[in-house]
Amino acid sequence: MSIAWLEEINLHQFFLFSLVLTRTSGLVLLAPIYGSVQVPVRIRGFVAIALALLITPTQIGTLVEFPENVIDYAIYAASELLVGLTLGVGLLILFAGIQLAGQLISMVSGIALANVFNPAFGGTMPVYSQFLYLVMLAVFTTIGGHRMVMEGLLDTFVSV
Repeated sequence: MSIAWLEEINLHQFFLFSLVLTRTSGLVLLAPIYGSVQVPVRIRGFVAIALALLITPTQIGTLVEFPENVIDYAIYAASELLVGLTLGVGLLILFAGIQLAGQLISMVSGIALANVFNPAFGGTMPVYSQFLYLVMLAVFTTIGGHRMVMEGLLDTFVSV
């Protein structure tokens, strides 16, 4: 059994790929379009890996200290995950605000009794709230919000 391919792996590139994958996974985990509960976990994983494969070659020239032990690697990975999760939480707050506005409008207008099951929250929510969320998602995609999220992700590799 030959493991010659294992000797050809550049550890610096693999380390860089794993850090990029950790950051993209944090974003894909929480961002409304990419991390929705309606999107299967395998697809979200595939998107995170595909993004990492596309972004890693642009970061090859980046000087990253190679970790000396597992604890250093865990610190690097946790910081990258935190950056990705921060991007995802920012979008999640925006979309949660729209849903909250829909719930408040429903309660004030008296149509709060018309509920629909929302698998993202594991419960019911007013129809108007779900409608506002879907309209916001459509507007977000129409104005190119998904591309802006990717631009923001790429900008984090430049600035952070």
